[in-house]
Amino acid sequence: MFRFRLAKVLNHRRRIVEDEARRMQELAAELNRLLSRRNTYVADIEVAGQAAHGSRRGSLDIALEQAAAAFVQGRRRQIEALDVHVAEQERVVERQRLVLVAAQQEVSVLERLEEKQRAEWDQEQRRREQKLLDELAGRRSVVLTA
Repeated sequence: MFRFRLAKVLNHRRRIVEDEARRMQELAAELNRLLSRRNTYVADIEVAGQAAHGSRRGSLDIALEQAAAAFVQGRRRQIEALDVHVAEQERVVERQRLVLVAAQQEVSVLERLEEKQRAEWDQEQRRREQKLLDELAGRRSVVLTA
């Protein structure tokens, strides 16, 4: 029976890959949440701009226009601050991706080693079986000729 001596190490590395992949998903979800919030802010700016321009059809409402301008300015500041967080989160996601790739490569190396050792073991088993069959055939021919 084939027994891979590094099976425990391989299983441990596989668990590490699973943990790193889970961490990657969490970080990517956080990045998506930040990008979604940014898109909401951009949409708010567009709506505020349309509302301010829509009031010009009749009388010019300076108060509404000033409120819309202040709102847009505030949202732009929020977008700038959010862009900093998005950039940092993108760096974190990229670092985590590299960690995940390295962990996957370690697993891949161990899996290839296991396959190689299993192939060598299988070949050795076939050699032993053939040797045993040859020996039995030789004994049988000796018995039949005697």
